[in-house]
Amino acid sequence: MIFQYKFLLLFVVLFYSTHSLAVNVDLNGLEDSELQSNIVAHLAVIDTPPNCRLSENYSDTVHKAVEIAAQALGYYQLKIDNLSVASDEDCEELSLSVLPGSRVVIRDR
Repeated sequence: MIFQYKFLLLFVVLFYSTHSLAVNVDLNGLEDSELQSNIVAHLAVIDTPPNCRLSENYSDTVHKAVEIAAQALGYYQLKIDNLSVASDEDCEELSLSVLPGSRVVIRDR
């Protein structure tokens, strides 16, 4: 019985500690609200960068998440500008500007 409570306590602690590591997204440059929502959803699951540093690996992770989110809605030529992480002690704010390019639309003949 005590083991079950310890396991439950461990689960609760781990859930709340990992939940607070998610990054907040400040996204600029988009007019398509569906694209914006999809990008924010893909970035919201990424943890804050280690030591509040925007490493090449972290930057690649962000770029890949944005590309996947955009391609799902037909945007294949987007560019990411001004990728930065807030310099406060929590470094929970990720800011970026996205230039989506033209949306690919397939039409019936």
